[in-house]
Amino acid sequence: MILHHFPSLLHRPKRRIQSNSTVAETRPAVAATMPAERHNPGVTPVSDVKVASRPIDPRFCVQHIAHRGCRKEGIPENTLTAFAHAVAAGCDVIELDVWLTIDERVVVFHDSDLERMCGTQAAAAAAATVAARRAVSANAKQEQGQKENIGVSDLNYDELPKIKLNGEHWAVNDKNRKHACRIPLFSEVLELIPLDKPMIVEVKQRDPILIRKVHDMILNKGRRDQTIWFSLAEDINADLRAYDPTIPNITSVLGMLKCILLYYTGLLPFVRLDSDILGIPVDHVDYARVREQKALKALPDALCWVLAFVLGGKPPLALIPPGLFKHLRARGIPIFFLGVNDEENLKVAEWAGSTAVLTDRPQWLRKCMADGKVALKRL
Repeated sequence: MILHHFPSLLHRPKRRIQSNSTVAETRPAVAATMPAERHNPGVTPVSDVKVASRPIDPRFCVQHIAHRGCRKEGIPENTLTAFAHAVAAGCDVIELDVWLTIDERVVVFHDSDLERMCGTQAAAAAAATVAARRAVSANAKQEQGQKENIGVSDLNYDELPKIKLNGEHWAVNDKNRKHACRIPLFSEVLELIPLDKPMIVEVKQRDPILIRKVHDMILNKGRRDQTIWFSLAEDINADLRAYDPTIPNITSVLGMLKCILLYYTGLLPFVRLDSDILGIPVDHVDYARVREQKALKALPDALCWVLAFVLGGKPPLALIPPGLFKHLRARGIPIFFLGVNDEENLKVAEWAGSTAVLTDRPQWLRKCMADGKVALKRL
């Protein structure tokens, strides 16, 4: 295939090297321009493809990524207890999600509403709090008809409810219960995670204040060279790349689909990719999962059914062609697989040529790696 027979056409993005330099602390809310290396179209000349001797960014060499700390080892996700568990399990990277509260506190939480993690009663109480505030607001009329699902971005930090424990949280005890039931601040997580352990920060909300605050905290902790950030929404992802292009970025949903399409049409060798890392699901993809993607909300149901038919499956084979990943590795682009929680998916990741996996079971994955049950690719 053209991807393999013309290696001189492969665009190899700059392999990031650890640096002690810092980014200026004062930045516009969202930068208007991006470096030429990210959006300059065309084929990379042969003379520009001499990168073999450059050291690879250590963030591109990780293999074991703890998704939201952990989700399936008895502890609530995205809590200080979950992150402490992941660190103790020996993961290479911690992945987490951030939102901004009304009073501009950066908190670690995944969902856009509160019901799954905090329970129906807590979600209803939060909705009542927001409704009462809107009733006395000068903009009450304009605020009528706003979203019914209330999330952390609709509340002040001290209004956030506790996380509701259930039968899945069997590892919570009297010693760790306090932190297992509380939505943490991003600053608290930065204090907990060792400075030499990289982080992946998923930005869930398009807000320039959130991006600035997250960036400032990363720099203030000296973690710029230990951080990857991204969003599944392409507009937020573009904002992140523009704000600080020195921090590696994972593909959004649309970015992933674009990469897949370019591969199957044979155009990928001639196109520069916006992001530095390909993120891709390896677990079950069906209509419900396609429909829930924010980037695909505007698509008609018929087209979502087509996408689910073409790209779906368990594993979704159309999304994980080994030839694509071989091509990307040749370009110095890592491939992170999401949803690797059993040995079947772990073997799929190995077969397809993934360089790293995100798991909800960090302790289990560390044991699998220690037992030699998987050998992921390296750049």
